[in-house]
Amino acid sequence: MQGGVCLLITLQSIEQDVPGGIRTRKHFSLLAKLGWKTYAICRDHTRGKKFGLRVLTPEDFLHFADQMDRSLKPRPDVPPSPVMPPADWSWGAGRLRNRLKGARPKRYLPLTDGWSPGIPLEEIHAQAAKIAPDIIVSSSPPVYGHVMAGKVAERLNKPWVAELRDLWADNWSSRKAGFLYQLELQKEKKILGQAKALVTVNEYMADLLREKHNLPAEVVFPSFWSGSTGRDQAQGAWPRLEPLPLRLVFTGRFYHPGNMPHALLQAMADLLASGEIRPDEIRLDIFSPNPAQLKSYVTQSFGGRGEDILKVCRAYQPVAHELVKPLLESHHLLLALGVDGPGNEGVITSKLPEYLGSSAPILATGNPDSYMIKVVEETRTGFVATTAVQCKDVLRRAVVLARKGEAIARPNLKPEAIAEFTSLRQAERLSRLLERVLNERG
Repeated sequence: MQGGVCLLITLQSIEQDVPGGIRTRKHFSLLAKLGWKTYAICRDHTRGKKFGLRVLTPEDFLHFADQMDRSLKPRPDVPPSPVMPPADWSWGAGRLRNRLKGARPKRYLPLTDGWSPGIPLEEIHAQAAKIAPDIIVSSSPPVYGHVMAGKVAERLNKPWVAELRDLWADNWSSRKAGFLYQLELQKEKKILGQAKALVTVNEYMADLLREKHNLPAEVVFPSFWSGSTGRDQAQGAWPRLEPLPLRLVFTGRFYHPGNMPHALLQAMADLLASGEIRPDEIRLDIFSPNPAQLKSYVTQSFGGRGEDILKVCRAYQPVAHELVKPLLESHHLLLALGVDGPGNEGVITSKLPEYLGSSAPILATGNPDSYMIKVVEETRTGFVATTAVQCKDVLRRAVVLARKGEAIARPNLKPEAIAEFTSLRQAERLSRLLERVLNERG
């Protein structure tokens, strides 16, 4: 690997456990392992609403890599899910609270996503000049980070690569109408036209960006941490669980009715009502920032039977990222939702790669045409059950095995297909793109 000094500029706090920050930390930590000197100028999350800068060094990224490596080491035993107080279904409830917690699309004026009057442009320039990067990378959302990176790259006369985890003007959750859309699109083309290459998270978005901007666009998928050395992790290294109750887990956010696990909830209601599965034989743990959305949906969709479903559900706050692996290994089935809704072509959330890196089988439900469900089918890491009948079949098999003291397992794994979603494989993709841009510059 050629390597060099790579500077990331983003207005997101990448030290926080939010999906974009986690993904960026993983890939830049592994770039450091691959020979790059990785720096970052990002938002300081400790300053609250007041804008502050944080500069991360190669040592910071290497420390994160070591921290993630330690999280992969199997523990002597997998502890049972903690005994929690009654589920707080009020978390994330209410229209205003949902908006404040990010459950609803954010609206902003053109070119102001991430903008703040407190952004110290001159300080960013000074810090970047001190680092003296060979290449600059920006990451969005928020999109105003690209504006900042473009200005720094122009002043330092350095090549710049822009990473878009969401579309800009064509983002379905915040797209403008008429004149405002044209203004946003014009600004997007002007700003990104200065970049040497683009990075995004799926082929659908990459095709759109290549056509719109006539620039090379590389896909760097969301990924799971499999170790910074490239050694395969033993899938069966974690101790097995007690067979009952059958534990399902969902880690993620509920946005709208299109990503609710309706088929699974219907199956659970039918099996509990018929007595085929007892309430003490099954449990669904939900680690979500807005579980109130699920409670409201269950109450409205299932009426009186909704109470039976909610009795076997537990709602918890999301856990720190380094605790995700132990959390997943303490469950029998990992619930993945194939999202149905506008703008979800080719979408793969950060949750699914973490599921792929676990040893537990995935239960994929939701929209049968979603890309997430196709990934589960291609990797053979679990069961696709998009109807209530299919979900009941999987749950019956799992409970029958559990009553015999056995655990349901992944069917016919395809290790090479799973390896495509490791952080190391994706960091190598990013590294090759950065090297190509530097070589073209001469």
